[in-house]
Amino acid sequence: MTETKVSIKDRLDYESIQNQLAYQRTDMSTSRTEMAQERTEMAQERTEMAQERTEMAQFRTELAIERTSLSNSQTFLAYFRSAIAAFAAGIGMFEFVSQPFIMKIGIVFMAVAPVVLIVGIAHFFIVKKKIDKWEADELHNGSHDSSQGKSNE
Repeated sequence: MTETKVSIKDRLDYESIQNQLAYQRTDMSTSRTEMAQERTEMAQERTEMAQERTEMAQFRTELAIERTSLSNSQTFLAYFRSAIAAFAAGIGMFEFVSQPFIMKIGIVFMAVAPVVLIVGIAHFFIVKKKIDKWEADELHNGSHDSSQGKSNE
C-alpha cells in the first residue's frame, strides 16, 4: 500500500514538475516575444533619430551655403572698399601734394585701384559659380559628400 502511495505521490510530483516546466516555457516564450517587440521599437527609434540627424545635417548644409554666399559678398565689398580707398588716396596725393615723386605714387594708386576692383569682381564670380555648383549638387544629391566638396574647389 505504501508503494501505491509513493507511486501516486511520485506521479503527482512528476505532473507538478511538468506543469511548472510548461509554465516556464510559456513564460519564456512571452519574454522572447516582448524582447522582440522591444528590439523592434528600439530599431524604429534609431531610424527616427537617424532621420532627424539627416534633416539637421541638411539644414546645417543649407546654412553653410548661405554663410559662404554672404562671406563671398563681404569679400567683394572689401575689394571694392580697397579700390575706392586706393583711388581716393591717389587723387589726394596727385592733387594736394606738389612733390613730383608723391604725385607719381598717386598716379600709381589711381592705376592700381581699377585692377583691385577687377580682381575683386573676378574673385566674386568665380566663388559664386562654385557656390552655385555646390548648392545644385546639394539639391540634386540631398546630402554633401566631403570628398566631392574638396574635388569641386
